Amino acid sequence: AEPLQYLLGRCPWRDLELRVGPGVLIPRQETELLVELALELARPVAGGAGLIWADLGTGCGALAVALARALPAAQGLAVEASEAALGFAALNRAAAGVEDCITLLRSDWWEALRPWWGKLDLVVANPPYIPSSVVEGLEPVVRDHEPRCALDGGSDGLEALRTICAGALQALAPGGLLLLEHHHDQSRSVAQLLAEAGLEAVQAHRDLEGVRRFASGRRPLAGVG
Repeated sequence: AEPLQYLLGRCPWRDLELRVGPGVLIPRQETELLVELALELARPVAGGAGLIWADLGTGCGALAVALARALPAAQGLAVEASEAALGFAALNRAAAGVEDCITLLRSDWWEALRPWWGKLDLVVANPPYIPSSVVEGLEPVVRDHEPRCALDGGSDGLEALRTICAGALQALAPGGLLLLEHHHDQSRSVAQLLAEAGLEAVQAHRDLEGVRRFASGRRPLAGVG
């Protein structure tokens, strides 16, 4: 059976009604917390004035739209490799009235953000992180309908997370924050990737059920480059 959200063409998420359909991941409830964490950790002032944030692998634009609504004075960049997903992100950006706050860019992870490398104050990502073998065992409604590229994180689930961590030091502004969602059992591995990439203040964050599902790190303020 096709996912109910695809049949309805929409998905309630936080205080939003997001447009979704075949070709885009259905936003999950636990990812809602990523927005609160980002706002808490980035400590934006005055609606985010002067702040530049990015959402890597934006999908239908859930995180990007939520951040744009919370930070109307900031500059937002939402990156997505899938053309189908970008179409939904554009619809959701328009429906939320935040077109002026978010630039949509088609690319893998950091590449399209090159003009902003070294200037990003906040970067969030909910990348594919499920190990390939685990994807095969997911419920058919997920496995057979949602885009595999948004779920499958390679043999150990860390492929995209590795790439994102590796580019973080170069892309973040000094003191800039990277905040990631990951699989329920990857907390230690992701913390290690962040530290190996040269980020500091690496932290694990729990979801509402107490599972370590998020990780963050900052680019050091000085002495880099």
